[in-house]
Amino acid sequence: MEILEALEDLNGFEFTSAVAEHMYVRLVFFGENPESIYLSYVSDGVWQREYPIDSADYSIKVPADKGIYNFFAYITWENGDTETIFFDITVQ
Repeated sequence: MEILEALEDLNGFEFTSAVAEHMYVRLVFFGENPESIYLSYVSDGVWQREYPIDSADYSIKVPADKGIYNFFAYITWENGDTETIFFDITVQ
């Protein structure tokens, strides 16, 4: 959890609860698009697996409940390379 708190300031998106349920975050890739993305997140210290992503445009629905959601995107590129990206969504 300490690592998550340290990373939290690096990449994040903030939304208010009044509009969060209608909002999406879109991941943008410069260059080639990934072959696949697997998302998981931590909220209140609990893992929730397989957070849905729209693979056509890499959109992620913002959680409707207030809180900080720490996301990990496990990316597989077409050449077989893998990468992990961290970001967080804050709903106020």
